[in-house]
Amino acid sequence: MKKHIFLFLPVAFLLALPLPLAARNQLALETTYLGDGWFRYRLTTVDDPFFAFFELGSLILSFENRVEYGPTPDDWEIAPTGTAWNIIGTAPPGSQPRPYERTFLARSSFRHFKQQVSTVIAMSFGTVGGYHGHVTSMNIVGFVTVNALVPCPESEADGSATNLLSKVTIINLPDVEILSLVRNAGATYGVTFSYGEASTLRLDGTADFHSWNKIAYLYCGAGVTTWTTNQPLDGFGPFYRLALVAEGHVTNLPPLNPSPSPAPLLVSAGVHPRSSPASGTVKVLRCAPVAEGVEVTLATQRGNTYEIALLDSSIRPVQSQSLTSSGDVATVRFKTRPPRSVVLVHARQTTRTFAD
Repeated sequence: MKKHIFLFLPVAFLLALPLPLAARNQLALETTYLGDGWFRYRLTTVDDPFFAFFELGSLILSFENRVEYGPTPDDWEIAPTGTAWNIIGTAPPGSQPRPYERTFLARSSFRHFKQQVSTVIAMSFGTVGGYHGHVTSMNIVGFVTVNALVPCPESEADGSATNLLSKVTIINLPDVEILSLVRNAGATYGVTFSYGEASTLRLDGTADFHSWNKIAYLYCGAGVTTWTTNQPLDGFGPFYRLALVAEGHVTNLPPLNPSPSPAPLLVSAGVHPRSSPASGTVKVLRCAPVAEGVEVTLATQRGNTYEIALLDSSIRPVQSQSLTSSGDVATVRFKTRPPRSVVLVHARQTTRTFAD
C-alpha cells in the first residue's frame, strides 16, 4: 500500500507533481548488532493522526544464551522469564506521547546472528473516530510478529547486515489524493483533493520531508473537495500531505500546536461537522499468541454478555464469539493457526444485567 501522501512543488501554474513515498507504517523495530554479543533493539511509534492513542505493552524476543542486559528504560522492566521487556503497570491512554521511542540492550554469549521472524510486540490503541462505520471498544488490543536480528551459533548465521529495520502497518489506511494546489499571486492558499467518504483529514506541510508542520483539520465530503483559507500556507513549507483522521466529521480532535505561524485552522470545506459515534466502554486488557491460537482477556461485569472479535487490517470483524461474564475479568481463545503477522481484537457489550 502506498502511503496516503502526495507531494507537490508550488509552481505558478497550479501544477502538482506527485512523488510516491513509503507505506504508512505505525510501528518500527530497528535491530543492530553492536559487537561482542551485544544487540540493540529500538522500538518506535509514529504520530499518526488516525489514532487517539497508541501504547506499546511488551517486546518479546527469541534471544539465545543471554548473559546480561543493558540499561532498561525507566517505564519498562525485564520480565521474570528473561525473554521480554514489559511496560511497568498498565499504560493508560496517552501515556506514551508520539513519536514514542525506547531502546533495549541485551548481550548473548553467541557472537553470530541471523534474521528470524519471531519477535512479538504487544500494543493497545484507540481511534479518533469512525472507520467504515464500525464502532469499536474504547481500545483495540493486538500483537505483531516481526523480523529481527537474534543471536545464534556460527553454523546458523545467515550473513545478514548488522542493522535491520522492520516497519509494520497495523491498519491499512487509504490514500488521500491531492489533485492540485490553490494558488494566488505566487502563494499557496489551499488544496483540491479526492477521497471516497465524508471524512476528517489533517493537512501538514514541510520544507525538508523530515519535520512536518500540522496546518489544519479539514472536513470533506465524498469525492473531490477544494479547501482554502485566507492565510497563505507557505510559512509551513512548500510541500504538503493529507492524512486520514477518521471517516465522518469528528469534533473530539487533539490540538495541532503547529510551528511556525500562521495559527492552525479548521475549515469545513462546504460541509458541517458532526460528532462520530462514541466508542464503547468495554476495555480489552490483553491479546497474546498461545499454542491454540490467540488468547484475549477483557475487563467485564458479572452477568453481562460481550462479543469479542478478531479484526482484519481494515478493523472489520472476521471471527467473533460471545461470553457471559461471571466476574471482573474474562478470557477467551480463538483457534487460528498459525497466527497472522498482525492480530487485532476488540470487544463490545451486547447485554447488561441491572441490579435491583
